[in-house]
Amino acid sequence: MNINDIFKNMPAIQDMALKANENMKNIKATGESAAGMVRVTVNGAHELLDIEIDDEMMKPSEKKALITLIKGAHNVASKRVAELLKENLFNLAKDVNPDQITPKK
Repeated sequence: MNINDIFKNMPAIQDMALKANENMKNIKATGESAAGMVRVTVNGAHELLDIEIDDEMMKPSEKKALITLIKGAHNVASKRVAELLKENLFNLAKDVNPDQITPKK
């Protein structure tokens, strides 16, 4: 495929990208640490949506541990949302008609 073919197929490619972008905020993933004492939920745009913290972790003496657990839960949620985004993109790509993006000979 040469550059002219890519430009000819831009509308189909842009449509696929727009659908993927719209779906990003609908994808949510939750990560937890310390056996669920800290839970973090992010969306496909990696925006932090929610944090749940067990009351046991709210003691002043647990502040450093709490910070570490929030970071860990966020990292788990971010990895999960990245996996979900890949799956979503794969599913969108399955629905694309190859004739829309492949030049006709």
